[in-house]
Amino acid sequence: MQTIHCDHDTHKRYWIQTYSKIKVAIPDITEQQCVVDKIKPDFVVVVDSLKSNSISRLNKTIQITDTGIHPGSGVNNKRVALNKKTLGIPVIAIGVPTVCDISNIIKNVDDMIVTSKDIDFIIDKLSDLISISLNEVIYNFKI
Repeated sequence: MQTIHCDHDTHKRYWIQTYSKIKVAIPDITEQQCVVDKIKPDFVVVVDSLKSNSISRLNKTIQITDTGIHPGSGVNNKRVALNKKTLGIPVIAIGVPTVCDISNIIKNVDDMIVTSKDIDFIIDKLSDLISISLNEVIYNFKI
């Protein structure tokens, strides 16, 4: 994990990032709360992949919510929610459906999660789109 600090004339931004091509465990909720307590941000933005029930939405939808996220819940790998209750500050969650249950494609086949064969390319392009959009909003936001 890497923490990056960036000062700007009107905003301070911090990133805690992991790299999707390397298996890196996301810190547990206690560590995340410590980071929030130390940095004292106004809000947190989290980005996660989602499981879709429709193959037509795979890699084509971006979901944005202000209620946080429950990592792993779509693939039965539930972890502690990241939301205002657990972190003490507003959490903006951005999710992109990148996996689908195979039963949505092939009937009578269960317990298999699939994604597109060009997922690395797609994640690279979607992450560019999301990060550029966030930068536009954060840098150009006027109070």
